[in-house]
Amino acid sequence: MTLKPLYEYDSDDRQSIVRRHLAIPRGGTVTGPLEGAYGEVYVITFPPNVFPRQIAAKCPRIQRFGSVESARAGVEQVLHELEKTHSLFMVPWINRFFDVQIIHGWPFILSRYRDGTLEDLIANPLAWSFQDRLASLIQIVRALRLANQRGIVAHQDLKPGNVFFDDLVRKGIPKESKGMHLHMFVGDL
Repeated sequence: MTLKPLYEYDSDDRQSIVRRHLAIPRGGTVTGPLEGAYGEVYVITFPPNVFPRQIAAKCPRIQRFGSVESARAGVEQVLHELEKTHSLFMVPWINRFFDVQIIHGWPFILSRYRDGTLEDLIANPLAWSFQDRLASLIQIVRALRLANQRGIVAHQDLKPGNVFFDDLVRKGIPKESKGMHLHMFVGDL
């Protein structure tokens, strides 16, 4: 018996299959997808005693790549992103992946779910100080410079929605401290 490709299922069945495959081995609750131009992101949330509390599962957007003719392009896109990200594995300002899961022939790459995006911060200017903005800019520039040194000449989709952050205040750094409050991660290479 041949496994039916994920993109051949109707939308409701496809969502059900993805949710079951992402939730069962990890015991979490799956929400999403959040849709971008090229990908879909599902969020898996775990009970409070599990670390990390949330992970993201990203796949090529099925409406864009979901046919026999273009499925190869979707898989190639994921492999390209994995290759670029892996070449920057030791860079602390890059959003890294820790697993790849294939669901009915369709790739899902897993990473930690972050506290938000640069887009969220820009939309809420009171959420971060001038020092936070400056420190964030330095981290983003540092990530891009190190990427350039490792042969990634340009980020093809650099925008505020593809720069993630962890809120260090939520992790115990006092808000009144003079140090960094946001750890930035450039993603979607």
